[in-house]
Amino acid sequence: MRFCVLLLFTWLLLLSSAAPMWESPVFVHGEQSGDQFGQAITTVDFNADGYQDLAVAAPAADLAGLSSGTVYLYYGGPVADTIADLRLVGQASSFFGQALAPAGDFNDDGYPDLLVGAPFYDTPATSAGAVFLFYGGPTPDTAVDHIFTGEAGGDYLGIAVAGIGDFNADGFDDIAAGAYRSDWGAFENAGKTYIYYGGSPPDFSADHVLVGEADGERFGYALAAGEIDTSPGYDLAVGAYSYDDTVLNQGRIYLFSGGSSADSLADLTITGSGAGEKYGWSLATGVLNRDSWADLIMGSDGISVDTFATGQMLVFYGGASLDTQSDDQYWLNRPENDYLGYSVTSGFDISGDCCDDILVGMPGNDDKATDAGGAVLLRGDTVIAVDTTVYGDDMLEEAGSAVGGWPHYKSAPAFAIGAPAYNGFQGRLMIFRGEATSVNQPPQLTVPADTSIDVGHVLLFDVTATDPDGTVPALDAAD
Repeated sequence: MRFCVLLLFTWLLLLSSAAPMWESPVFVHGEQSGDQFGQAITTVDFNADGYQDLAVAAPAADLAGLSSGTVYLYYGGPVADTIADLRLVGQASSFFGQALAPAGDFNDDGYPDLLVGAPFYDTPATSAGAVFLFYGGPTPDTAVDHIFTGEAGGDYLGIAVAGIGDFNADGFDDIAAGAYRSDWGAFENAGKTYIYYGGSPPDFSADHVLVGEADGERFGYALAAGEIDTSPGYDLAVGAYSYDDTVLNQGRIYLFSGGSSADSLADLTITGSGAGEKYGWSLATGVLNRDSWADLIMGSDGISVDTFATGQMLVFYGGASLDTQSDDQYWLNRPENDYLGYSVTSGFDISGDCCDDILVGMPGNDDKATDAGGAVLLRGDTVIAVDTTVYGDDMLEEAGSAVGGWPHYKSAPAFAIGAPAYNGFQGRLMIFRGEATSVNQPPQLTVPADTSIDVGHVLLFDVTATDPDGTVPALDAAD
């Protein structure tokens, strides 16, 4: 059989990295009872060596006073280990580390930065809250570079933090922080979200203050950003899980489009339909369906089966077709208090299939023990599919309260599950590393002797291609 020369190389399309098998977990424990180690997880290349580093929070740790909080940084790379390379410590009673996020390159020095939320920070008033900004670099230190503080007591600024990319399309990375119990006008606990533009240097003032629409909405409890719609900048999704329209706690997600003319008005709202659905409880973004737009991912631990908080994860595809209808979903659809969707994260491809994956926590799962919890790793694609499900194994540890991907743990992809209630709230982390897997080998090409024919400027010859992995059929081709 004879084919065009270009088709001879179609075997390239068949090469792919096999999805990894997952090793037994490595456990990392909090230092003291009550630390709540594993309450928050994120990754950032904090030491600027080209490898993603893992940040894990213990917001109730007491190193600098009661519930001062500690964030542990574990550098990624070929020799990554579970000994903390840096410890960042908050102030007494601040619950420093309740939220974590990469900040992008906020100060435009060429290095990634880190955001740490401390929602119980007491300056200028009790529980006004704060966000701590740490600049990364080749020799990072533990000194905070700037503190953003809440406006009033009880605002709880820092309950959620996010690097939001270049939101205003000016060439600098921007950040956002939620103050979900903030009051404004006549509305109590409506919530606010602050956007701070990066720069060289940044001025640290709030450039936009986004607000909830009604009493008790809890606007700003969750944040996520990415190129979700077709506007020129990154876009910001804000969760308001306690929003009420026709019934209690339907929840709502507000989407704010970025760009040079970005404003404080929501461009799209997605609202739950039933009582207790808590839309906007947890949020993430990832490129799931191969179209280059960021897709919006929402976890709702309140979506129920019968009277049980089963929970659910929903996906809204980004791009020109973005609307209020979910495009994909995952749930266990059973009468159990799994609380699936309590935490979600994405933006990494640890299954090796060229699409971002989704990690969903379910801290109420009882499959191994009462409230031992667990998490589900879902492979992104035009249809999401389960890669693996992992479980906590200790009663009441609530594994899956926080989840995170770690692409560079000992030169292999990994993901991490936080169990902050483990052993009297000492807390622990479970790290699942991908086993080494081989990449499909290219076909072995054989050209039989004395089969070439010169016809003008075209050389014809027979080629036989056989696949050494045995995963694709052999090809016979000639040019």
